[in-house]
Amino acid sequence: MKARIIAKQKFKFIIDADIIDTLIFGLLFSNSEEDGDEEYSFECAKKNALKHFVCNQADNIFVNEVKAVLKLNMVTNFVSVGVSFRQASSLYQSMKEETGMGVMGSISDVEVAHHCRIVCTVNLQYLK
Repeated sequence: MKARIIAKQKFKFIIDADIIDTLIFGLLFSNSEEDGDEEYSFECAKKNALKHFVCNQADNIFVNEVKAVLKLNMVTNFVSVGVSFRQASSLYQSMKEETGMGVMGSISDVEVAHHCRIVCTVNLQYLK
């Protein structure tokens, strides 16, 4: 029972809009249209990265709700030691199976990248 509660803990992060707009999109994404890539545009990349952040125009902030803090912490720890997003996804799945905690759900490499983006924004917010 306690494991289920821990696996389902949620948390909301509030990030200033200038961090998302300037630092995340300015530094983490390049404009691929300049390279002649017509199929996947800069705006498409920005839209995909932003889909998990809810914008509050009135307060000039973005809000991101993490639905499983344990999952965020685990994949962040995996990536922090140098594994790729795909490897972190695999390690998470293996750990989940070994511990018998099926309630933790699964995670793809794209979701690992999203969790890393959240960690970057939170840390940049603290540095501000």
